[in-house]
Parts: sequence; C-alpha cells; structure tokens
Amino acid sequence: DKKVIAIGRPQADQFSGELPYVPDARTVVLYAPTWEGDREAAAYGSIASHGVELTKTLLASGTHRLIYRPHPRSGVLDPAYKKANESIIAAIAKANAADPSAQHIFDESPDLGWQLLTPDVAITDISAMIYDRLATGRPIIVTKPVSEEAEIDEGGFLGSCEWLFASRASDIVSLVEKVQFDSSAQKSLKFWAERHFGDTSPGVATTRFHAAIEQLMQTWNKHNTLHARDPREADSFGSDEDEDPNPE
Repeated sequence: DKKVIAIGRPQADQFSGELPYVPDARTVVLYAPTWEGDREAAAYGSIASHGVELTKTLLASGTHRLIYRPHPRSGVLDPAYKKANESIIAAIAKANAADPSAQHIFDESPDLGWQLLTPDVAITDISAMIYDRLATGRPIIVTKPVSEEAEIDEGGFLGSCEWLFASRASDIVSLVEKVQFDSSAQKSLKFWAERHFGDTSPGVATTRFHAAIEQLMQTWNKHNTLHARDPREADSFGSDEDEDPNPE
C-alpha cells in the first residue's frame, strides 16, 4: 500500500457529450447490455433473456426514457440474440413514432460519456460497463446471467449489487425506483463506489490525479538531486576512454 497512491477514476470527470434528447420529468434509464459471448462461462449477455421484456415495460410506462446501447457485436454468433436485439431497436422506433415526446434513444455512437453520467439509472450486464458506471456513484442494476455456467465473482461489488433476474424483468420499474430511493440500496452503492474509486464527487478524482503527479515529480526531483551529488553515480558504467575505437 505504501507504493500506491489513491486517485480514483479521473476519466469519469471527463464524461461529456451533447444529449440527443431534451431533459424533462421522465426517469432516464440506460440499458447497456453486452454481446452473447463465445462460451457458456462468458455468457453474460441479457438482450434475449431480459432485454426484450424490460424494454417493453419501460417503453409502456409513460414515465421513463430508455437509452439503449447494445454491444456492437450483439448477435454475431447467436441468431436468436440478433433477433432480440433487432426487436428492441424496432420497439424503440415504434414507441417514438407513437409519442415523439418520449425521446427514447437507440445509441450506437462511437463516443461514450453522457450515456454513463446522465441517466438516472443504468442497467448493465457483467462487463466493464459496471465499473464505468460505478465510478460516477450513480444507481446501477446488474442483470443476472441465465446460464448456470457463467462465471460470477461475487466476492466484491457483485456480491452486494442489485440483481435483475430474467424472471423479474417485467418488474423493472419497481427495481428502478428502488435503486433510486431506497436508503439501503443507496448506502450499499455509496460504500462500493467509494471502496473502488474514493470520493466520486465531480472533479475530486482529477484533483487527486494532479496532486499525485506533483507528489511524484517532487520525489523524483529530490532523489535526482541526491544522486547527482553521489560520486558513485557519476559514471556508473565506467569510463570508455581506454576502449579501443577499432576493436577486432
């Protein structure tokens, strides 16, 4: 621990981008599932098992805005997974046509920033997106893989996270409300966000990052000065004056 400087995740302070919708009273929910995976141990994708049902529920609520950002490889191996992904995209388009004010979003943009920071709640599969979102300190729901062979390390955050089971996907509205307002859920989120990233308040991690750089540079300059005065360091590799310029 003496060789580690706690910084957090300064990248989270740089999450930005222009919103593709006009904010209003709707609760904004990011659903960012991963792809189906190439083996059962990594079958974390939820589009077919959870996604279609939770999308249907959120689109029908009238009080939620869905931001759907699937992994770009979704459906490359499994035709059923591809079909489920396409059905969600079509459902979003249909919902927007029926009510343009809903402003649901199918997001396939190359940049990632506002999608993590802005939504009131994020729903992710087991992927790097969990910790991208956790770094913001904002509510997150994780889908529970349906494959019994999927490897899950519940020794850390996943041992205390708010799971969404496939059988409860239609209850997504109540779970979204829970992670936003339930005191125990908020306490758990705060604990794990700070355990991984420290204070997640905007700007704090960046300040710590700059301070760490300054600390390291001061330490480097100090030792550089000390070693410069040490004659043993003056020519640690010996003199090359006596070397034959034309060795055989």
